[in-house]
Amino acid sequence: MFSYAIWNITGWDFIEKRKWKRLEKLKNKLHKDTFFTALMMRFLLLPYDLWNYVCGMLQAPFKKYVAGTTLGILPATFVVVSAGSAFYDQNIRDYQSLIENIHYENLWFASGFFVTILLLSQVLKRRYKYINL
Repeated sequence: MFSYAIWNITGWDFIEKRKWKRLEKLKNKLHKDTFFTALMMRFLLLPYDLWNYVCGMLQAPFKKYVAGTTLGILPATFVVVSAGSAFYDQNIRDYQSLIENIHYENLWFASGFFVTILLLSQVLKRRYKYINL
């Protein structure tokens, strides 16, 4: 959020001085449907910091941006936590015990959920072609 705030204050002046038409088109698309665009960018697992900078620079409406971001990061967070839980065990002392105590069902579940997120994002992207980012 800090990067969003900094670029929201200073970013658009930086862009306007250079007359970048492509970013003006992106700004119009982002303002047209901020929530859905933020949601999709989080589903696509683009670097979060980069997306924060872009939304701040293009002055995306804050409430819609936060709502889309919050819902969008939940699935990725779930995948990371599920994958990490596969390696949780109190008996891990070295690499060999780590390998022996992996909970593979958690890794499979996290991998399946990750693939589901990617497929869902592609379906939504095709369904809502007007976003076209």
